[in-house]
Amino acid sequence: MKVDKLVIIGLIFGFIVSIIALLLMASCSNDSIASCLLEKEYLMPDFYWHTNTIKYVAYNWELPYQVRGYEDGGYDGSSLNGKAEDLKNVIHGPLYYYLSAGIWRLSTNLEISPVLTLHIFSIILTLIANILFFLLIKRNSGMIGNKKQIAIISTLLFIFFPLNLFLSLAIHTHALFLVFLTLSFYLYSNLLEKRNLKNSLLFGMSLGFGLLSSSMILPLILAVIIYTFFNYFFKKDNKIKFLFTSIILGGIIGSVTLIRNYILYNDAIWGGIVAQLHERSFFTLIRVLKTFFSGIYGGYSLIAPLIFIISILIILISIYGLSVWILKEKKNKFSNPNVINLVFLTSLITLILSFHTVCNLQLLFKDFICFGDIIHGRYLLPIVPGIAIFFSIGLTKIVKKYDYIKYLLILIICFLYSLDFIYALIS
Repeated sequence: MKVDKLVIIGLIFGFIVSIIALLLMASCSNDSIASCLLEKEYLMPDFYWHTNTIKYVAYNWELPYQVRGYEDGGYDGSSLNGKAEDLKNVIHGPLYYYLSAGIWRLSTNLEISPVLTLHIFSIILTLIANILFFLLIKRNSGMIGNKKQIAIISTLLFIFFPLNLFLSLAIHTHALFLVFLTLSFYLYSNLLEKRNLKNSLLFGMSLGFGLLSSSMILPLILAVIIYTFFNYFFKKDNKIKFLFTSIILGGIIGSVTLIRNYILYNDAIWGGIVAQLHERSFFTLIRVLKTFFSGIYGGYSLIAPLIFIISILIILISIYGLSVWILKEKKNKFSNPNVINLVFLTSLITLILSFHTVCNLQLLFKDFICFGDIIHGRYLLPIVPGIAIFFSIGLTKIVKKYDYIKYLLILIICFLYSLDFIYALIS
């Protein structure tokens, strides 16, 4: 009960931080909230790409082929005036757009700023994802280590992780994706505990709706397939049919996005938005890591050194925690399928695919040169649950006595990340 109360306090404070950030965005010398929000939207990447799509769906109830990516597309988002290179293909899953379109129309009818309500929608989605992550850890923390400490530390880091704070304020498909990512991990844990058709269908639906939200769910789907085959062939897990039912159902539901992209743009995943490969410095990888830990939004220069130190500390402790977990699983001969291994495998696949977008692996191994196309720290979002879990494992193993040190450290991390987030939105 004490753990639940402490985590609830953390959830409330995380919600308050996002609300404060939104209030800062909505406050300026202009007369309207909408105009104040638009002044700060440059901090949110792809704002017009997504809002123009939402407006188009709100008034036409279908996805557009293209929208303006960097300017307002008019009342219904349909205006394509401007340079051809400023137009963006609508490649993301439709689920977020249709939900947001309903919110947009309702807000317009009630004469409330639709941009404001979409920001609130993102805050609510992130809160749901935080709750689901806590439920996941609460169910599985017993197999990880100190149940109380693992639950508190991992959940707090997940709530206040820079990328999660950013998504709580962004009008972006990834906010909904984060909900289905954490829900899928939770439902996978349910399915392992009770393998029946009901849990299988629920897990499959979550995977499918995740793919209808964002193609970033693909590393998880790939991880499920690989881990299922591993357990079947090497660990003689004969109850594979339920997992295959989930995979097939998820694929059927989510294939709408991939099929549409392939038909319209001749590219199932990226939808033709990937530019030609460019030669890049290997230091580009450091920049991607920086945006992952400092957020997309900017930051507070005065505490930048502290942000750098705690981020490096989180990486090192997480790597140590991962090694502790792997050694524990190796000792047990990976005998029992569990969700923590799936979280790790999802993180690993995400890292490999993300590295590939920055430095094409084929060219890297062939000529040892870095050529890539897409660079963005937020594409590492699927590894956040893994970092939170393995950081908590590492920290509880390193600091075995003096519990207050562990809690003090995680509170400092949460405070600094929150301050860095909020400061970027202060006029």
